[in-house]
Amino acid sequence: IKIHFYLKGTILAPEVREAKINDLLNKNTHDENCLSSFGVLNANGSKRMHEVNARILDPPVLNYNSSLPNKNGETFVKYGGWNMSNKRFINTVELKKWIIVWKAKLRKDKEEENKEKFNDAARNSFSKCGLLLSQPIILTEPEQSIEDIFKLISVNYPNPQLVVFIIDENDNDYNLIKNEAELKYGMTTQCLKFSKLLEQMRDDRKLDMYMSNVALKINAKIGGVNNT
Repeated sequence: IKIHFYLKGTILAPEVREAKINDLLNKNTHDENCLSSFGVLNANGSKRMHEVNARILDPPVLNYNSSLPNKNGETFVKYGGWNMSNKRFINTVELKKWIIVWKAKLRKDKEEENKEKFNDAARNSFSKCGLLLSQPIILTEPEQSIEDIFKLISVNYPNPQLVVFIIDENDNDYNLIKNEAELKYGMTTQCLKFSKLLEQMRDDRKLDMYMSNVALKINAKIGGVNNT
């Protein structure tokens, strides 16, 4: 959930990154002998970047479970992504006890529809990836604090394999969830932004792709092997 926020300032086009570095160097007022000792300056004292030879590596080939009839387990990565359509994980763990917590505030007239669509999409997409799952425990707790939700789970539904939280975007719930889950209760969690989920719900194909990506994260977290 927070990945985009953190990466926004670090993922830069090469020419933009180069310009920022050069700008910092040109503004630098430190002793150039100090810069030279760290290798920042070239041997001739120039601040021009070193040039080195580079090579482009072929993208990796991912191998998924090929046990499906007439299905090849090989998947080719293109531009950092790949198609999960009709791909099953190498090894999966059966989700026998898992919980979905609706922490996001839902429109009353759409609440049941949204929940039903999410549950159906999760079951369909997870099953296609090879994840076996029982019926989840559903909790709707938009007003409860994260601390109280974990207390409720630990008392009434102890030792779940997974807790999926569906949360609003503009709050601190994510940090609180990870703190409670990992430092206090030892629970495995997966957080989903409701706004992102709602956006995908408008298109069944996009929703299936989104839920397949969620399945990738969940299977790895609960001890499965996605691909080799």
